[in-house]
Amino acid sequence: MSATVTETTLVEAGLRAEIRLLGQLLGETLREHEGLPLYELEESIRLRTKALRQQYDSTKESELVTELGRISLPDAARLVRAFATYFQLVNLAELERQARSVIETGDEVGELDRSVARCAEHGVPDARVAAVLEQLEVRPVLTAHPTACLRKRSTNSFIGAGCSGSGSRNLSA
Repeated sequence: MSATVTETTLVEAGLRAEIRLLGQLLGETLREHEGLPLYELEESIRLRTKALRQQYDSTKESELVTELGRISLPDAARLVRAFATYFQLVNLAELERQARSVIETGDEVGELDRSVARCAEHGVPDARVAAVLEQLEVRPVLTAHPTACLRKRSTNSFIGAGCSGSGSRNLSA
């Protein structure tokens, strides 16, 4: 196993531990401020959706959807706030981890800079890179889990994918 893989694994393990701690603290806060019944409902929903992601079962999904449909509007609003708060905490933990990583490595070069450099390494003409950058659009992406965007950002980089040959666009044309 290379040092980079080991370092990445350690960083991910540290991040998972931080996220687990934030989830536990949020759970305590939820119990204290919203009560044990709402916490137990939130945990039941969380665990059942997690199980469905790991092994899909249409019957269990239908049961969950039926149960969700029976939740009162005030409780549903409280659940949405709880899940939204969790995802915000996860997002902040990932951003903090990324910021710490940049500070520790002293790497001030961004993904776009690295992608442009890869284009140059692959012989893509500067004019072609400039033309693609002119067409580049930045759009906010809303997902069920905001951190999915952060994790996918570097692997699905528009320019990086085109330069590496793994994407659908050929920038050297």
